[in-house]
Amino acid sequence: MKYIVLLSGKDTPLAFEEFKSVLQKQGADLDILQQYSDRLFIMDLKKQIFFSDLAQTRSISRLLGTAEDYNSVEWKNHIDGTAAVRSIKIPGSYICESSLIEKRIGASIYDSGIKIDLDNPQNIITLYLSPQIRLLGSQVFASSDNTFSSRKPDVRPFRKPISLDPQVARTMLNLARVKAGDSVADPFAGTGGILIEAGLMKCRVFGMDIDAEMVDGTMKNLDYFNIRSYKLKVGDAFDLRSMFGDTFDTIVTDFPYSKNTKNVDSRKIAQKYIEYIPSVLNPNRYACIASNHSDLDIPSTLELTFKYEIILHKSLSKFIYVLKKK
Repeated sequence: MKYIVLLSGKDTPLAFEEFKSVLQKQGADLDILQQYSDRLFIMDLKKQIFFSDLAQTRSISRLLGTAEDYNSVEWKNHIDGTAAVRSIKIPGSYICESSLIEKRIGASIYDSGIKIDLDNPQNIITLYLSPQIRLLGSQVFASSDNTFSSRKPDVRPFRKPISLDPQVARTMLNLARVKAGDSVADPFAGTGGILIEAGLMKCRVFGMDIDAEMVDGTMKNLDYFNIRSYKLKVGDAFDLRSMFGDTFDTIVTDFPYSKNTKNVDSRKIAQKYIEYIPSVLNPNRYACIASNHSDLDIPSTLELTFKYEIILHKSLSKFIYVLKKK
């Protein structure tokens, strides 16, 4: 099956790596048939893939052809229920042209006996348009502004000024190739942003923080989002294995930052914990960590598979490290 994929335009290299990771954790490799830009490409998949975990992808559609092919499409083979036509305008496209093409395709769908519902369609036929590109697809995945905003730190029952954005947390989990049922540990849990996303992905979550207030608050946040499969403990992050009595399928964490730690060297903590990770991570599994330090040393027992800088604002960057245990 051929698909049209449009990645996020904000951190496209990160989006591309996340997309590959989501395919890989489901046993598929990315097979690109045609690439139009770093954001837009057509791929071929030989097996069914679930895209719902994605955080950095804007739209995915089954390829139907080009916009000029619409009259030859057997719409009833692709649409079950009501439908609407939507355009995604690649930078440089013409709004007036896209509106005209939408109307023509909508009329073709209607003439085939399918009901058009512009307000709440069961199927969306998607146009990917620019002066050079006119692709036609049947949408199977789309991100929404509401996808992560409902879990922003300021809407949780327990919040602190410095908390990881849920979209970044979900991306980190995807980079670590987590799957439903995996054991996911965050040894610096804070307010629980990573654990919330892991719980919503149906993982078994384990969290620690040295601050009892944080652990109590994380419990409130997990309960608020109806996450039940979790264990939380107050303690030192370096006691993770002894506290829970086991190793984990993945470690995903946001290390303490210099600006929100008291009398603690954040670099020393991050470096020491990277060296500790192999002792608590299952073989051939991944860890994903975030740090405000770009030059942490990677021990020989771990392989650095990806590193990326997210610019939060002018004075602060976050560096995402993806590590695989050898």
